Amino acid sequence: MTLIDREIAYAKFKQLGFNSSHFVWFLADLNFFQTKEGFVFAFKQVGDVTLFALEPLIPEGGASFSEAWAEIYGALSPKISAFVSVYKPFAKDLAALGFQTIQIGSEPWVKLTEWMPTGNSGRGVRSARNFAVKAGLRVIEWQWDDLEKDSEKRAVLQEIYKDWSSPRWLSLSGFTLATDPFRQMADRRYFVLRSPKRIEGYVVASPVPKIQSYYLEDVILRRDAPKGSGELMTIDVMEALNKSQAFEASLGVVPAVLPRNTPNLEIPPLFRLMLVTLPAQIRAFYNFEGMELYRKRFKPHRWAEVYFAVGNHGNSLRSDTMAWLKASVALLRAFTPRLTIGPRFVLNKILGPIREYPVTTTVSALSIGLFIGVNQGGTLPAWALTDFGFSGTTPISEWIYRSMLSDYFYADAFHFYTSFTPFLFLILWTEKTRSRSFFLTFFIFSTVFDDFLNYAVVILPFQHMHSKMFSALLAEKQVGGSLVLMLLFGLQITQLRKHRELVFAGSSILAVLGSIYISGEIHSFLLNLNHFFFLSFGFIAGKMKFEWDRRQNRLHAKD
Repeated sequence: MTLIDREIAYAKFKQLGFNSSHFVWFLADLNFFQTKEGFVFAFKQVGDVTLFALEPLIPEGGASFSEAWAEIYGALSPKISAFVSVYKPFAKDLAALGFQTIQIGSEPWVKLTEWMPTGNSGRGVRSARNFAVKAGLRVIEWQWDDLEKDSEKRAVLQEIYKDWSSPRWLSLSGFTLATDPFRQMADRRYFVLRSPKRIEGYVVASPVPKIQSYYLEDVILRRDAPKGSGELMTIDVMEALNKSQAFEASLGVVPAVLPRNTPNLEIPPLFRLMLVTLPAQIRAFYNFEGMELYRKRFKPHRWAEVYFAVGNHGNSLRSDTMAWLKASVALLRAFTPRLTIGPRFVLNKILGPIREYPVTTTVSALSIGLFIGVNQGGTLPAWALTDFGFSGTTPISEWIYRSMLSDYFYADAFHFYTSFTPFLFLILWTEKTRSRSFFLTFFIFSTVFDDFLNYAVVILPFQHMHSKMFSALLAEKQVGGSLVLMLLFGLQITQLRKHRELVFAGSSILAVLGSIYISGEIHSFLLNLNHFFFLSFGFIAGKMKFEWDRRQNRLHAKD
């Protein structure tokens, strides 16, 4: 076995590199050695554990890995060894040599001739990309030599990376997680996302030489980048790589994506719990499935299984559980964890939700504040209902402010908990899924004119038809955001991919039945029936917006 320097290892990589992360070898602090058969390994010694980053570079001609391993084992005499992020074929070779393996992720690869996702599953990606294009965003490539000379361009990329990573409380930056966009620049490709105002993000494409492919490192975007930025970056970068005759692009490993029917694993029970059972349970709390779903939208043609393998060598007194524990701790140390909690982190945690969901946070603060401050957590005082409740008998000059403020008052605790909670969920859902300009316009219009519309549709027709009923309807003072809630619900039903008509029909029936069951008098029934009307108005608005967006997307796709 011969230790070799980084330059020799890099020359070998340019011929034999096949793992999407092999390039990371040359961004991290690793040792390199080459066996007699020509295998090149990258490793790091951490205590009793020898950590191997990825598979070795494997020479052409079918050399035997078992012979290469015997040579390494004889030279290093490892007590515990671990291979990190290896593909399934190599994991099988390791298992044949006594290593215990477990799948820790799955990596999607997109065939670059199929860079534009098709079908219903790709519709969301195409729609988001078209939205970004209409907003004036464009992907351009920066040449490495120009970037190397231009300190201002490098500063922009560093600024974006700092903004992108600032919400994180823990930084992992070593071993296979090492990053440095300005290392080995001549062999990498740099793409930036430009808006009319500034650079919004970037992607660095690192080579996978043996299979003539690229690894798309994280899409690094400003936290306030326009909607559709990630989709536009990913698609246009893949299109550019396809034009240069590259074959595939890796979108990065999705962690903890394990098979649904995981077989009995030959690993210690404690680590089966930690690495299989617990990840399966926390999928609902950490968005592993969301990460997987996002990548599936780009229609990968294959998913490569990624494994972690541990070998317990030499000392029969050391249990496998202890070997796995030491390997896990060594890997964590190799990742060089660093807490990043500071004033900037705390400020971002406080201001982040406000910046991302300003309407949701404002409505929440105002509603909860009024419920605690005015209701004292219980029934709304009579003076507040008199001063802020909306009714047709109040002077027209007061209608606008009463229509707006009455949406944030609630009659009692039951009204608050049963109405405000779904209202908050719907506001958040709408703000997450709709463009900010459309949502703000729709929401402001709704809160200002919901009672006006209710007066025109439900109350005013009774003026000439049933004058006594008209008087009763006029006198009823109303508070709460239920009308806006129904508008938003009707609007968001059109976001459902399946069964939206059935959901609307069922919701309509429930709205009418609810009006019947909770109404003691006929005028109360008529007023409660307005929820059905507002559900319908919201659905109509959402359907019109859906058809408009689809028409625009088709026109833009043709362009």
